[in-house]
Amino acid sequence: GGMDSIEGVRSLQGLIQAERELFREADLVHAISAAIVDTVSDEYGVAFDPTRVDVSAIGLRDRVHVEPPSANDRSILFVGRLESRKGIHDLLSAIELLAPQHHDLVWRIAGAETNQPGTSSLEAQFRRRNLNAPWLEHVDFLGVVSDEQLDDLYATAEVVVLPSRYESFGLVMVEAMMHGKPLVSCNIGGIAEVVRDGVDGLLVPPSDPDALATAIERLVSDADLRESMGRAGRQRFEQEFSMAAATTRFERLLARVRFVAPGDTGGAVVTTTGGNRGIELVDATGVQFAACTVTSTRHVALHATLDSRVSVSTGTSTEVIDLRPGWQRIPVGQSESSIERLASTGVVVFGGVIEVAHLP
Repeated sequence: GGMDSIEGVRSLQGLIQAERELFREADLVHAISAAIVDTVSDEYGVAFDPTRVDVSAIGLRDRVHVEPPSANDRSILFVGRLESRKGIHDLLSAIELLAPQHHDLVWRIAGAETNQPGTSSLEAQFRRRNLNAPWLEHVDFLGVVSDEQLDDLYATAEVVVLPSRYESFGLVMVEAMMHGKPLVSCNIGGIAEVVRDGVDGLLVPPSDPDALATAIERLVSDADLRESMGRAGRQRFEQEFSMAAATTRFERLLARVRFVAPGDTGGAVVTTTGGNRGIELVDATGVQFAACTVTSTRHVALHATLDSRVSVSTGTSTEVIDLRPGWQRIPVGQSESSIERLASTGVVVFGGVIEVAHLP
């Protein structure tokens, strides 16, 4: 009834307000793309301080077969829900432009229909519109497919197309790169952060079937371009979107979170000594230096990647601590304390967390 609707609106408004407060008060915000940060900022009216936003792309487990299936035809693959945001209508219009001239192409569309009850499906509308077209049998609406089927579709595709009108990231793009396939997509949202136009694929304006058709035709007509873009995409996947790359980024993200014990006030102040430039993350390991000073905290967190040894001085005493791989909380007292590496151990500091890492 009406009261239920009013209560539902109030509940939704309360949820939105709670999310807005969370965005405003969080010490650190993790986002999978800069595009989604901008979207959330616009939609929630929140101005994010760049120093508390970490943009780190997600990664995927490598699912490429040792011996991938060979292609029996020349297929163009679309993966996604059959809805307007995914640009499926633009793709179908592009197919109507290209299919009459490219009888050797097969168009495979994998994804669930999203039509409202009582309305005809997108497939039914498309087939009715092109009822007598001789190329119609080359357009396959596959519906929902299993992960195994999806990997086979990627492996045998010549080009992967995702003409989305918005994506916060673009997971299909990463899956295509994993399989070494060239891409056609749209220069919008997070897609432009994943796909390098002219390197891994071709990006066109959203909602432009003519531009989409032109880009697809360029790739299907140039085997060398397909090969070079597929190879570049696979390399980018390994370097940026593999599980190993994503894990490294996430570990770095977690290291930025303050390590505060229950009841602690936190607020560690960390400075470096030994002629170093200060707290700065420059590579996968971070800044390496000989010693550091910690003030205004009662505990620090040390993380060793290898068996390591550090000297912790609190002003009244000095203790040598052997560290095993993993995190370890070290009490340092209220006074100024210093932590110095011994032997081949280095100390890396960023975001108020001290991490011990092996120095080669």
